[in-house]
Amino acid sequence: MQAPIKAIYNSKREEVVPGTFIERPIPQMGFKKLGPFILLDHLGPEPILPGNPINIPPHPHVGFSPVSIVLDGYLAHRDSMGNYAEINPGDVQWLTAGKGMMHEELSQKRMDEQGGTIHFVQLWVNLPKAFKKIAPTYQYIPADSIPNLDLAEGVQFRLIAGKYEGAEGPAKTYSDMVLGHLKMQTGSTVSFTLPETYDKGFFLAEGTVEVVDKTIEKEQLVVFENGFSTFTITAKTDTDIIILTGEPINEPLIIYGPFVVNSLQEIPEVLADYDAGKMGEVR
Repeated sequence: MQAPIKAIYNSKREEVVPGTFIERPIPQMGFKKLGPFILLDHLGPEPILPGNPINIPPHPHVGFSPVSIVLDGYLAHRDSMGNYAEINPGDVQWLTAGKGMMHEELSQKRMDEQGGTIHFVQLWVNLPKAFKKIAPTYQYIPADSIPNLDLAEGVQFRLIAGKYEGAEGPAKTYSDMVLGHLKMQTGSTVSFTLPETYDKGFFLAEGTVEVVDKTIEKEQLVVFENGFSTFTITAKTDTDIIILTGEPINEPLIIYGPFVVNSLQEIPEVLADYDAGKMGEVR
């Protein structure tokens, strides 16, 4: 039986650093998470003029995995573990912040000099309490390592994390999920069948689709009712969609700026670690 729509959320415009605005459907009032996903930011497609570099200065993270899915553009990453990576169209970067790390995000030199188009989705993927204090790690996932599944005519699904249709995404995760980038051509239809226990939804990064007789527009997020295994999407235009499904993490959730913990009592300890330099420095 097809899953009914539980809710459709519009994105809210937020300024993440001076002059840089994103659209954010998660979290908002009355809606704090979808499975393990506790934040979603969307930027673009947006033109970048030569001489206007993107630079999000060094900042900390604790207790979750910040994930960047680059649909277009040329970004770079540097962190306190000594990693430097250039993230190109189709690539994904998956940090696991664990007990704490620092990183910065910037555009590559080629974009700074030549300009171009930027389009990406950033997710915060919560870590279960048992893994919140593990050592931080970094996964660079190039586009050619991501399984590309032909699910129907005019439908391709790039499986970033989890198992689906006999394939497995390359991202290492700490809870069960199916996360991927779905590309659909105008007029195509696809159905997903996943465990009933999963929270299920999707974010429309580009285009227009129809779901259960509802028209979904760009930068809306659809959440399906729990207890159903299947949902179907029909593309009204060419589309880019982020499929967001996974087991809910049924634990207390406190988001304090860039820190994700299970209780208010943990916040002073995290702040003390940051002030003491225990999260390192970007190098």
